[in-house]
Amino acid sequence: MVTKLTQLFIMRGKRSREAPVIEDHVTVTQAADILKLKSTGRVRQLLLQGKLKGRHFGNIWMIERESVEVYAKSRRKPGPKPIDK
Repeated sequence: MVTKLTQLFIMRGKRSREAPVIEDHVTVTQAADILKLKSTGRVRQLLLQGKLKGRHFGNIWMIERESVEVYAKSRRKPGPKPIDK
């Protein structure tokens, strides 16, 4: 099954180092910026753990923007747990 994402990637050529620009997907670097992470490696870990949804094309990850936003909202800040009143 060839998806819109796959078609766009094929059109740009396999040897292209630039990620295809797709509105509903982001690159690892963009996801790290959205999640306010210092390391793109952490984003790759989240992808491999299944906490973010994305597809791997050669050396480029294309991550669903919605999964990044959902993870950002559900992520708890470090520190003591909040006290329920």
